[in-house]
Amino acid sequence: MREAEEPLLTRLGKYFLHGILFSIAYLILTFLMVPFIASLMVVGSITGSIGILIGLILGLAILIFALAFVNAALTELVWSISIKANPTSLLGHGIVLFLGLLIANLPAIVINVIMPDVFITIAVFVIYCFIDGFLAMSIATGWTAEESEESEEVGEIV
Repeated sequence: MREAEEPLLTRLGKYFLHGILFSIAYLILTFLMVPFIASLMVVGSITGSIGILIGLILGLAILIFALAFVNAALTELVWSISIKANPTSLLGHGIVLFLGLLIANLPAIVINVIMPDVFITIAVFVIYCFIDGFLAMSIATGWTAEESEESEEVGEIV
């Protein structure tokens, strides 16, 4: 059953599930990538200031690919929509996803800075699970795999 044919409550539940799973995966990736990016920057500092920048860019590129891959896998799992998994598709998907989530989450960041309260933070997080799930699924569908590209789909074993 495609998105338009599903009842509203089912879609909302899928948006929430996609959003919370993506948020958990993003949190884990962030904690894994911070020391990795820092070590790339330290190694890059041996070659000078340009090495630091190269380390930072390389680390962010890996994070962007990882975000796209996780989102493609979640889109397949939650929505049963196959997403292209070739490097150029993942790069485009990851960049759009990273920037889209950054822009969409700016109000949540501002709210949490202005009113740092645990209950407000939890309420904003729950609300943003729906928003992030909708945004992540919508962005992922821009890279839907065609029938002839089955070997490139996420989860397909070649």
